[in-house]
Amino acid sequence: MNIRRLSIIICCCIPSIFKGYAQFDIAFKFAEKIDSVRLHETLGILASDSLEGRGTGESGEIKSSAFLSMYLQRIGIQKIDQKSYLQPISMYRQTSVPKHFLIEGNDFPDRYRYFNEFAQDSIIKTDSIFFIGYGASSENYNDLAGFDIKGKVVMMFSGTPYNKFGHAYTFPDAEWSDNVFKRLPKAVLIVRNDFSPFYDYSRRSVPENIYISDENKAKIPEIMINEALANRILSPVNKTVKQISYEIERDGIPQSVAIRNPITISGETQYQSTGSNNIIGYIPGNKFTEEYIVVSAHYDHVGKGYDEIYNGADDNASGVSSVLEIARLFAEAKKSGKGPDRSLVFLFPAAEESGLCGSDYYVRHPLVPLAKTIACVNLDMLGRIDDKYENITNDYVYVITHKTKSGTLKDKLEEINRLSYRLQLDYTHTSPDDPEQYFERSDQYHFARNNIPSIFFSSGEHADYHKPSDDADKINFAALQKRTKLAFLLIWELANEKTVKN
Repeated sequence: MNIRRLSIIICCCIPSIFKGYAQFDIAFKFAEKIDSVRLHETLGILASDSLEGRGTGESGEIKSSAFLSMYLQRIGIQKIDQKSYLQPISMYRQTSVPKHFLIEGNDFPDRYRYFNEFAQDSIIKTDSIFFIGYGASSENYNDLAGFDIKGKVVMMFSGTPYNKFGHAYTFPDAEWSDNVFKRLPKAVLIVRNDFSPFYDYSRRSVPENIYISDENKAKIPEIMINEALANRILSPVNKTVKQISYEIERDGIPQSVAIRNPITISGETQYQSTGSNNIIGYIPGNKFTEEYIVVSAHYDHVGKGYDEIYNGADDNASGVSSVLEIARLFAEAKKSGKGPDRSLVFLFPAAEESGLCGSDYYVRHPLVPLAKTIACVNLDMLGRIDDKYENITNDYVYVITHKTKSGTLKDKLEEINRLSYRLQLDYTHTSPDDPEQYFERSDQYHFARNNIPSIFFSSGEHADYHKPSDDADKINFAALQKRTKLAFLLIWELANEKTVKN
């Protein structure tokens, strides 16, 4: 059955949100032009060794921003201010971190065993550490019961305590850690299970507003440690991280304990000023010129670590290549007289891996009014098949929506999907008790915080996440192409709908 006949049947049988057959036909024809060859070419360039992992403030990021600017110009995307595609942001780059972690006088100098948050130095000595589980404090589960942690060094797990059935004992609504810090401990050690044996944690970037903040520098030291170091700290009580996690899961009983173990932590953090840039392109609308849809995908990654390059093919060369294809097709539609009614802003944030810094900077210094920004559609890690769907289907996409204002976007997407590609839409990570807290981990988050309806497309995490092995040869381009087409149709609807209801 040809596409035109299929479109007629669909529009006759199902009430379309695309007003009439002609509008759907136009949108669908442009979506079908999403080119897997172009996706492969642009992704391959961004994920090449020559761009050195696109680390914030490094030469690879500068090359990436130049490539994106030239590409936007070549496909006919305008500059918002008619001067540049670049929005400069100020960052500080960590340059030297001689650190030592002494337990009972034995040094643990390995550079990736622990790191400080941002510009905090730490010289901490203590004879004991208070282990406080997950730091949770609620009616049905309280890690802090009976503990006065003021002036004490505490150690806690990141994440959420779950029972054996996968249900959270209590929900970490971001106030847990605040609750711990409000009790004024001397320092907080947070156990992380995602330390890479390759990544050089001494080479990080922080935004200027955080680096220069007196409030930040006055904060209680927050120190990330890996599981091996945590196990060494727990050794006097003959427990390990895995054992304690299992006991909490099995019994639902906090395992907080005071540990006698002389510890000295010393660290010196040095930073130098460095520049970075958001990349921003623009297509003016035909009718509602002063209403805007933001389409975003961060272009940075984590750079180089020791002798390895973190190419970040999926994270997030995949999302960038998708947005470039979407921009190309909208520019082509504009040129042919079928351009969007609303204006489109194509935003490629910098420094996402440093804490969503680029998108945070943009919403604090927007180039179009946030009050007139109708929606944000963000693409991040869109090119793989995760463990959940491996050997089941490639035709899926995780959809993560604004938790308080998601109805309109979700309803639109579901109807568009029924009329087109029929992907399996997985809303797992939209749940407010999502243990991974995905919605807070990509750039649409700052738009949602400003009450802009936001939606995030992803194919999920995989074994190569934030590893040197995240390379272009592992991208599933057929799946990437289909997900890009679906995102294109949603953006087309948002850009051309007569009235957008938030």
